[in-house]
Amino acid sequence: MITLSQAERLGDVLGLRLTRFSATPDGQGRTFFASTQDAELVMLKWFGADERPLPSALDYAETLRRRGYPTARTIAHGPVPFGHLPAVAGGGYVVVQEQLSGEPAWHGLTSSLLEEVLTAVEIQAGAASGTAPAGGQEGAALLTHVVRHDSRGWWRTARHSGAEIAELYTELGAWVRAVPAPEPRHDLVHFDLGFPNLLVDGDRLTGIVDMDQLTAGDRAVDLVSLAFHFDRLHRLGGWLPAPDTVGRLTERALRISGRPWWRHAVAYYALHQLNCTWPPDKAVRLAATAGIVRRMMAHPD
Repeated sequence: MITLSQAERLGDVLGLRLTRFSATPDGQGRTFFASTQDAELVMLKWFGADERPLPSALDYAETLRRRGYPTARTIAHGPVPFGHLPAVAGGGYVVVQEQLSGEPAWHGLTSSLLEEVLTAVEIQAGAASGTAPAGGQEGAALLTHVVRHDSRGWWRTARHSGAEIAELYTELGAWVRAVPAPEPRHDLVHFDLGFPNLLVDGDRLTGIVDMDQLTAGDRAVDLVSLAFHFDRLHRLGGWLPAPDTVGRLTERALRISGRPWWRHAVAYYALHQLNCTWPPDKAVRLAATAGIVRRMMAHPD
């Protein structure tokens, strides 16, 4: 985290003259609004030394934007040398992007908005061909490391989340290991495609943001993410654009990816759910998570 006064110094690092700084709602000391000397509204994002985005992710985002994907243009980005902000140990990384209109789709999506998001996901198809290092292995490696080798300690979290979750996630582990590890694919994958990262204005999609994890892989991963968001919304009393929304997303993901990618994506997001902080009531959160996991594992593939 950095303060507003610290953020005001970061434009100089990139050779930009930025003014009119303000903190963004829920920015958590990482995201700020500002204006360029040409009065263009921008967003400044701060990353600590151990969480900086790969430059390839920003390049991938530009590839998608040129294809018509509704994401922000990156104006400048670069490292913040150690010592430039004395109160921030280890330096960091700063990204300045155009500011998109709209508000996060906290309460879900209408049918027409969902169609716009699905159209955007199709733009991701094959977008990493010829650009991804190591033959498009990034996303496959990420899922394999997290799901099969517990690189983030999420299975460990499951074992300590109560007897019911521990038993269910033991079944989940066997279910996902019953298929091979996913093979490299050449789509681009957001890896965090959910309501907070979808900007809407009424019944219009105005942007898809937080592309910092963008990587080569299988776009069906993002459909699984959406399915998890819709399922959780429904279980917590929210409204769905159609009764079969979750099933429709699941079927579409399976048609695109097949069993290995789909099962690994389900396991990835099932594990990720245990590390969420919403809703605040842990018992409610775990109950919703268990319901989502059981539904996905019961789906024929």
